[in-house]
Amino acid sequence: KKDRWNRIHIDKDVRVISISTYLQEYFQNKGIRTARVPVIMDMKEMAHNKCVDREKVVFVYAGSPGKKDYLHVVVRGFAEIPGSASYELRLIGVTREQLVNQCGVDPACVEKLGEHLCCMGRIPREQVLEELSRADFTVLMRSQQQRYAKAGFPTKFVESLATATPVIANNTSDLGLYLKNGENGFVAEGESTDALADALSQAMALSYEERIAMQHAARKTAESHFDYRSYVKIVEALLEEENRE
Repeated sequence: KKDRWNRIHIDKDVRVISISTYLQEYFQNKGIRTARVPVIMDMKEMAHNKCVDREKVVFVYAGSPGKKDYLHVVVRGFAEIPGSASYELRLIGVTREQLVNQCGVDPACVEKLGEHLCCMGRIPREQVLEELSRADFTVLMRSQQQRYAKAGFPTKFVESLATATPVIANNTSDLGLYLKNGENGFVAEGESTDALADALSQAMALSYEERIAMQHAARKTAESHFDYRSYVKIVEALLEEENRE
């Protein structure tokens, strides 16, 4: 029903708040006035008290992946990290069985990660935010061609930056507007295992002090771009346009 409304029934009397540039351009091309507002939160209410390990690098994925998020690429990418490296990959929202049966992850890769891999299953959102506060990075890989990835905007990206957790991701949706390689995270140049493995190697090479600096940059990005207060005037202008008519 939503798709039919967006394609057929919506007309120029409607004002649209679009979550991405892709949707903004879509509606503008139909002659419909629209404002772009990404995922927004109250940054004053989002805690960002980091407590990370000096020696071990902790990576987190949190979500309900199905086939949407490329966990098969994520796990394969981590399988290329030498087993002697000091790191942990924590997957929230999925079990080891679901990794293989629902997400298409190679069982051999799961086996290879061994104790480096921790699958936590589904946990309350409050606990997810606590896990993010103890993470050095979050990881997100998606299709760069599918419409869902272009039109949407991942909430987990904003939650990560809000908790001062840098993001390792490929460039989908509007992430390229905010994710700066080597500053507040790392950009995987594509959706392949090799692209992710290269980004992971850069993250693993950072010193503890460099990781801390990147955490500060991540939180600053969240405050600058994803606090709801930054978009009040944009929405007001859209509503005022309607009222004038």
